[in-house]
Amino acid sequence: MQKNNRTKNRPSLIYKPYLTGNWASPLAARRGLKILGYQAVFVFFYIFVGQALMFDNFVLRLVTNALILGAMGALLYMDGMKTGEEDVAYAEIAHSRQQDGQDIPKQERDRCFHPLKGLFSVLVGMLPLVLIALALALTAQVQRYHLGGLPSWLESYRTRQDIGIALAYYNETIPMGVTDVLRIIVRLLLFPYVNIVGTEVPMHLLWLERFSPLLVLLVPMAYAGGYALGPKARAAVHGSIAADHKRRVRRDRRERKRRRTKEPTQLV
Repeated sequence: MQKNNRTKNRPSLIYKPYLTGNWASPLAARRGLKILGYQAVFVFFYIFVGQALMFDNFVLRLVTNALILGAMGALLYMDGMKTGEEDVAYAEIAHSRQQDGQDIPKQERDRCFHPLKGLFSVLVGMLPLVLIALALALTAQVQRYHLGGLPSWLESYRTRQDIGIALAYYNETIPMGVTDVLRIIVRLLLFPYVNIVGTEVPMHLLWLERFSPLLVLLVPMAYAGGYALGPKARAAVHGSIAADHKRRVRRDRRERKRRRTKEPTQLV
């Protein structure tokens, strides 16, 4: 019963015609910079809290990091829906002007809603990071274990001929290459996924790096999904306005009726 009441009280969706804009435009490309900025904020956030989410228990790691990813996706989703609703509102005005015979210039048409504009913004904004992840995916190999620094108490044994040969492995240095730099960047971008997978199994990390171009786009795609629902969000706004207008009309009608009943009857 309560569910039926909630459904009944929910404002209806009222769709109005709007002018469809261009899916690729300088405005949509500039919005991609905002998505790139979101990604930078997420990385900065994970630098500080990421280590605290590296639990030994896999289920706990999965739940906490999935919640963080969901929160980031929800933030982008709501921002995309808000932007889509604003573009639909502008497109409704442009459609009304076009119906009145006015010419709509390209710059204004670029401002109007198009269902693929959010996707274009995501792809443009994330393109540099996707290219970095793609370069790592094509060059990634299984990471092998390397010896660490030589303990200080063994330094005196380097000069001994029978032990020095064995300790010579500690003198080998492995220079940092381009792949290592790419790996650091991608690991920062995929910090939640790295936490979920863990660092114990090298093959798991290898597959994570090979799928990194797709994983980098996973959360930002929430913006594109939210933007595509701009017409529905705008229809909900129109429905709320109409429902509020009906409530005001009913309230005014009841108020007038109450005043009439209170008026004294004049005797002739």
